[in-house]
Amino acid sequence: MFRLTGNALVTGAGQGIGRAITLAYAKAGVAGIAIADVDMDRLKAVAAEAKKVATNKDFEVVPVHTDVTNEESVRNMVETTVKSLGRIDYACNNAGVAVQKNTLACNITKEEWDFTNNVNVNGVLFCQREELKAMMKQDLVSWEGRDGFRGSIVNMASINGFLAAQGATTYIAGKHAVLGISRNAALDHAPDGIRVNSVCPGPVGTELLARMGPTADPPRSSMQKRIGRPEEIADVVVFLGSPMASYVTGASWVVDGGYSAF
Repeated sequence: MFRLTGNALVTGAGQGIGRAITLAYAKAGVAGIAIADVDMDRLKAVAAEAKKVATNKDFEVVPVHTDVTNEESVRNMVETTVKSLGRIDYACNNAGVAVQKNTLACNITKEEWDFTNNVNVNGVLFCQREELKAMMKQDLVSWEGRDGFRGSIVNMASINGFLAAQGATTYIAGKHAVLGISRNAALDHAPDGIRVNSVCPGPVGTELLARMGPTADPPRSSMQKRIGRPEEIADVVVFLGSPMASYVTGASWVVDGGYSAF
C-alpha cells in the first residue's frame, strides 16, 4: 500500500462519496486536507472522523465553507487551503447535485438547467481553474525517480457522462461536460507537471442516488448484482491523485461494477 505525504482538497466532503474520499486520504497518510461543503455541521463531523482514522501523526484538517457556484467562495477555498497547508498536491472536485425531478427533454426549463449545472458544470470549472492556478505556482515534486509533478486533480463525473437516462437531460449534459473540462485541462497543463482525470461512478449507495429516484435504474445494478459503495469510488480517486498514477492523465475512469458494459 502506497502512502501519500502531500496535502489534499476535497469538495462536497460533507457526505457520501466526498466523505469517503476524505477518510481515504486521511488513511493514506496525507499531511493535511481541506474539506469544503455548504453544510458546516456535516463538515465538522467529517473532520472529526478524519482525525480518528488519520495515519500521519502531524495530520491537519481544515473545514472550509464553500459554495462552488460562487467564484469568490471558490477562490477563498483555494486561498485558505494554500495558506493553511502550504500547497495542494491532490484535489478532488466532488460537489454535485441530482436532478430535482425527471423531466422529458421537450419540457426542460432554464431553472432546472441552472439548478443542476451551476453546481455540476460551473462548480467543477471554477474549482479546477483556481486549483490549477495554485498548483502552477508550486515547486515540482519527484517520487521514486519519476518525473516531477506539481499536482493532480480528479473531477467527479459519472457513467452518465457516456450514457443517457430518461428524464435526466440536465444531469447527463452536465456530466458529459465534466469529461470535456477534465480532458482539456489535462492537455493544457501536462507541460506544467499537472495531471487531470475524471472518475465515472455507476450507481453508488448515497443520498444523491436516493434523490435521483427511477433515473438511477437500481434493478439493473451491475454485473456484480449490487450498487457500489462510496469507499470503492474513494479508493480510485486516491490512486489517481497519487504518484502511482504518474502516467495517467486525461483519462475517464469508469467505476461501475460492469454496469455500463452490458
